[in-house]
Amino acid sequence: MSGAGVLQRMFGMVQAVPGACHSRHVAGGIAPEGWIGHFGRAFVATTFMCRIFAMLAWVYLMGAIGLEVIGTVSLKFSNGFTDLKFSVLTLVMYGLSFWVLALTLKVLPISTAYAVWSGLGTAAVAIIGLVFFKEPMTALKGVFLLMIIGGVVGLKAISSES
Repeated sequence: MSGAGVLQRMFGMVQAVPGACHSRHVAGGIAPEGWIGHFGRAFVATTFMCRIFAMLAWVYLMGAIGLEVIGTVSLKFSNGFTDLKFSVLTLVMYGLSFWVLALTLKVLPISTAYAVWSGLGTAAVAIIGLVFFKEPMTALKGVFLLMIIGGVVGLKAISSES
């Protein structure tokens, strides 16, 4: 089987109009020029479509972060997995979060997607802890939360071609 056949089999990609999608726009640079596969669907793509897929991947990533945050807050309410309702909610939310994260990894580089997912999830849970659970806030905690958010903004800024 040719290299192109392997890509088709592994990623569900088809060859697009030659030069339509550059490798930096697709699967974090894994796919060769002119190929596209998005969330398990294969079709001919244009440069415009490549940009749309990258934007959709960021939307999916934000959804994965939201699901992970819900799962983490549910974990707090599960009382060490003794409350069945919140225990099930925790497991379902984490499972959905990983599934949606896996979909984003078909388009975004793993280094960027995972850093954003874990960083924003951590910052969101820390803020929820401060606001709703009255956890203490120190100056250093605030500085480090801002550093996490700044790092995420920086990663998004330098990965604009993704």
